Amino acid sequence: MIVPIGISIVALVVLAMMFGIAALDAVLEAGRWEPIDQRLQTWSGRYPYFSVAVAALLGALLGHFFW
Repeated sequence: MIVPIGISIVALVVLAMMFGIAALDAVLEAGRWEPIDQRLQTWSGRYPYFSVAVAALLGALLGHFFW
């Protein structure tokens, strides 16, 4: 099966972003700083309505793409 070049580029960009986030989280953890998950948990606790809106937007996008 031949995969179009656009899908391959998007997959590589998403993979690179995930690798970058994992590397940043490892650097933060090694430097004894607050890791990304705790920062995200603090932010979502501080702004609960905005975090619900972001989660709903991401859910709507995923539902739209994979419908």
